[in-house]
Amino acid sequence: MDSTVQFLAEFLAGSTVAALVVDSGGVVAAANRAAESLFGFEPGQFEGERLAQRCALESDSEHADRPCRCTPKNGRPFLARVARVSIGAGGDGLYIFRGGSSGYLPALDGKFQAAILAIARTPEMASGDFLAASKHIVRLVAEVMGVERVSLWLLTDEGATLECITLYELGARAHSDGVRLHAKDYPRYFEALDAGRALAADDAVQDPRTREFATGYLDVLGITSMLDSVMRVSGRMIGVVCHEHVGAPRRWRDDEIVFAAEVADQAATAYLAAKHREAESARTKLEDELLQAHKLEAIGRLAGGVAHDFNNLLSVILGNAELLEDPDASPEDRASLAEILSAAERAADLTNQLLAIGRRQILQTRRVDLNELVGNVLKLLRRVIPADVELAFEPMADPATVRADAGQLEQAVMNLCLNARDATAGGGRIELSLRHDRGVGDDGGSIVLGVQDDGVGIPADVQERIFEPFFTTKDVGHGTGLGLSMVHGIAHQHGGEITVRSHPGEGTLFELRLPYAGDVGGEHEASESSAPNSEQVERSGRHVIVADDSESIRRLVQRVLVSAGYRVTLARDGEDAVRLHDIMADETDLVILDVVMPKQNGRDAFEAIKRRSPDVGILFMTGYGIEALAPDFLEEHGVDVVHKPWTSEVFLAAVGRAIGARNSG
Repeated sequence: MDSTVQFLAEFLAGSTVAALVVDSGGVVAAANRAAESLFGFEPGQFEGERLAQRCALESDSEHADRPCRCTPKNGRPFLARVARVSIGAGGDGLYIFRGGSSGYLPALDGKFQAAILAIARTPEMASGDFLAASKHIVRLVAEVMGVERVSLWLLTDEGATLECITLYELGARAHSDGVRLHAKDYPRYFEALDAGRALAADDAVQDPRTREFATGYLDVLGITSMLDSVMRVSGRMIGVVCHEHVGAPRRWRDDEIVFAAEVADQAATAYLAAKHREAESARTKLEDELLQAHKLEAIGRLAGGVAHDFNNLLSVILGNAELLEDPDASPEDRASLAEILSAAERAADLTNQLLAIGRRQILQTRRVDLNELVGNVLKLLRRVIPADVELAFEPMADPATVRADAGQLEQAVMNLCLNARDATAGGGRIELSLRHDRGVGDDGGSIVLGVQDDGVGIPADVQERIFEPFFTTKDVGHGTGLGLSMVHGIAHQHGGEITVRSHPGEGTLFELRLPYAGDVGGEHEASESSAPNSEQVERSGRHVIVADDSESIRRLVQRVLVSAGYRVTLARDGEDAVRLHDIMADETDLVILDVVMPKQNGRDAFEAIKRRSPDVGILFMTGYGIEALAPDFLEEHGVDVVHKPWTSEVFLAAVGRAIGARNSG
C-alpha cells in the first residue's frame, strides 16, 4: 500500500461514511469499517476483493453521484449511490457510498455533484489544515445552496459546548468565528443533534428543536429556516454544519438535506485528516527530541570523559608547578612559572565547562532563593553589560526556592545573560524574571527563570542545534560554543530543563525551569565557621592512605602530603586501598579515594573501609565522579570531595577538614 492510499485509509477509518480505496486494477486496497459493515465483511477481509464483483457500475470514470447495484457478502443485492474521486495520476480511486438497504436516495442535481467533487479535491481536505478546509466548505456551500449564513462548529468541553470555527455570510462575503453555544442554555437543540443525522427546521422560530434561539438570535438576524447536519466520527458527534436562511421561510428539499449530510461527512473527513497530521507531527517532534537528547547525551559523555582525563593531567601540571615555586628564583623563572600556573587554571575552567555539559559534576546542593542569587549575579553583570543595553529584573514576591549548587546556577545565569548581551549588540533590553509554575501535581511545581532579550533572534535551524557542545554562530575567537551547552547540562543535572523560543528579528526567550524546593526557612544550612579548621589539625605523624589509578597523581599527592608533614601509603586502586587499610587500620587517620578506579571504585571502597573502621576519615578526589556517587551521597555520609585539578592550598585544607571531622566525631 503506497503512502497516499495508507493515508486515506487511516483518516477514513473512523468515518461513518462507507468508503473504499480501489487501485488501478479494480482491486480493493483499503476499506473502512463502515464499508465493511455495509458489505458484510469482517475487519480486514474486504481488501483484495475485486470491486466489479460487489458493485455494478456503468464505468470507472470520475463521477459525483451515480446509482449502483451492490452485492454484499450475503448475496442479497441493495441499491446505493456512489461517488468516485480519482487519487493521483495512477488510476486509483476513492469510492464513497450513500444509502444501502432502502432503495435509491434522491439524486443530487449537477451543482450539488460538482460541489461535492470540488470539496473532495480541495488540497486542505487532506493536508491537515482544518480551518482552511472549513472556510472553503462553508463558502462553497453558501454559494451553491444560496443560503445567507453557513457555519461550521466543533463540540468542546466534553460535549457541553459548540464553538464556531468559521461562519460565512454570503451577502457580506466575509468570515467570522468565536461564538460559543452551551448545552445548558439550548438543551432541546443539543438533544436533537445528538439523536439524529440532520435537523431540518423550515420554521425555525416555531420548531421545538430550534425555538430556543428565537429571542435574541433568530429575530435579531432575521433567520427563518435552519438546516443543521451533524458531523460524526465512529458514531460520536464531533460538530455540526449549520445552514441559516434569511428571508421568507424556506422548505428544505430532500436533495438539499442529503447534500448537507454529505457535506457534514466531508467536514468530518477533513477533521480526521487534521487529527492524523497532528498525531504525525507530534510523533515526529517526539522522535526528533529523543534523537537530540541521545545526541546531546553521547556528546556529553564524550566531553565528560575527555574532561576527566585532562583534569588528571592538569592536576599533575598544576601541582608540580606549585612545588617548583621558589622565592629565590630569578624573575624570569618566576614569570615562566606564573604563566604555567595561569594556563593550567584557564584549562581547568574549560574542563569544568565540559563536565557541566556531560552532567558529571558532583553538586554541592543546598536550598537557594533565586531572587537573591539572580540579584547578586546582576550586580556583577552590570560591569560587563554595555551602557546602551538596559538590564531589568522582576523577582518573585515570595522566595523562589530551589535545591541547587549555587555556584553552578550563578554560572548558568551568567551564560544566559552574556548570550543575550551578544544578541543585543548596538543597544537593547535584557529582562530577567522569576515565576512559580505550580503545575497540576502535588510536587510543588517549578521555579521558572526567564531571560528575555529584544535582539536579533535565532533562526529555526540554529535553535535545533543551539545546545550542542562546540556549536556556535560567532566568529572564530569570539566563543567556544560551550556556554549554552553548559547551561543545558546544569539544568538537567538539577532535574530541570532549559527551553528557547525565538523568531528572527523578534528577540529570544530562554526559560530555565527547576523543581521548587519549598520554604527556604525550613532548613538551616551549616555555617562555614562550624567546619573544623584545617590549620588546627596536627599534621605531624598523621597517616594517610592515597588511592588513585594514575601513578602521576599518586606521586604528586605523596609529595604534597609529605611536604606538609604527613606519612603516606599509596594504593593503585580501591581494592588495594581496602587491603592496605585492613593491614594498617589502627594507624590510619585518613583514606583519600579517587572516585572512578578499576577493580573497585571509590564508593565501594568507602563502604568496605567504613564497615571495618567506622571512625576513619575519608576524602574523595575526582575529575568528575557522578557515575559512582549519587547526588546526595556526600551529604548523607558527611564526607567531602576535592575536585581535580586542585591547588596545594585547597587540597591540604580539605585533608585537614577530613581529619578534623574524624577527630571531632
